[in-house]
Amino acid sequence: MDNLTHILVVDDDNRIRNLLKEYLNDNNLIVSTAQNAEEAKIKLHHFNYDLIVLDIMMPGQNGYELTKEIRNNNNNIPIILLTAKGEVENRIKG
Repeated sequence: MDNLTHILVVDDDNRIRNLLKEYLNDNNLIVSTAQNAEEAKIKLHHFNYDLIVLDIMMPGQNGYELTKEIRNNNNNIPIILLTAKGEVENRIKG
C-alpha cells in the first residue's frame, strides 16, 4: 500500500472542517479533524501527521498559541493557518 499523506484539520466551524475534509479526501489524502486545540493536542500525541491545517480564531487556545506550543515541542510539522483576518500584522504574526 502507498504511503498516503495524513492531514489534521483543526477548526471550530463544523461546516468548514467538513468541507476541507471532504475536499482533501476526494484528493486521496487521509484526514483527521479536531474542533479545538485540546482535541488537536490529543490527536497529535497519538498519530503522526504530514500537515496541519489550523484555524487561527478558535475559542480557548487559539491557532497562534497552538502553533507556538507545537513548535516549542520541537515538532516541525508544516502548518497552514486559516483565517478570515486580512490585516498585514496578522499575516506577519502567523
